[in-house]
Amino acid sequence: MYSLIQRTENQSQRVFSSFKNLRCREDVFQVRGQNGLLLNSMTPVPVVPIAPSIDLQNTHVYQEKNDTGQPLTSFTITHRNTPKLLPEQLRAKMIMFSFGNALVRAQALYGKPIVVQSVASNGRLFQFVVFQLNSTDLQSDSGVKNLAWVDEDQPLYEWCQVLSLLLVPAGLSGFQPNTKFLALYLHGAV
Repeated sequence: MYSLIQRTENQSQRVFSSFKNLRCREDVFQVRGQNGLLLNSMTPVPVVPIAPSIDLQNTHVYQEKNDTGQPLTSFTITHRNTPKLLPEQLRAKMIMFSFGNALVRAQALYGKPIVVQSVASNGRLFQFVVFQLNSTDLQSDSGVKNLAWVDEDQPLYEWCQVLSLLLVPAGLSGFQPNTKFLALYLHGAV
């Protein structure tokens, strides 16, 4: 069993990952930027079977093996004090950073799928992305594909307000502490 103690946290970490266009060898692409908070775990996120959808349900489809030196799995959290982005822009940024982090890990583990989880929040609404890098061949329309599961605008609570007329109790209303955020954060720790 792994615990939260076996995780490392890096703030404002820079990510650089380059890859070549397989059809035209002159084109080189680079994903680069700065993560808000990068939480790393010594246990990788389990790989799901290749399917048109990914979900957070616990399924076991692979044989368990005891391997040493597994890569760190990235959990990217964007802070509230980052520049304002529209929700669609924020989710696109999450997918790009998830792809960049997965690509860096894939270069060290050629042939193995890499899974990266990403969580962003404005303090009330949470955005979730789980990205599975199965192939770096981005040009082919056939064969193995990369998968991205996106869950958008999940509220931690309905709203927080103080009313002079007590129709709704003061404080948080509809607080949901057991949402997907807690499931993603504690994944592999308990």
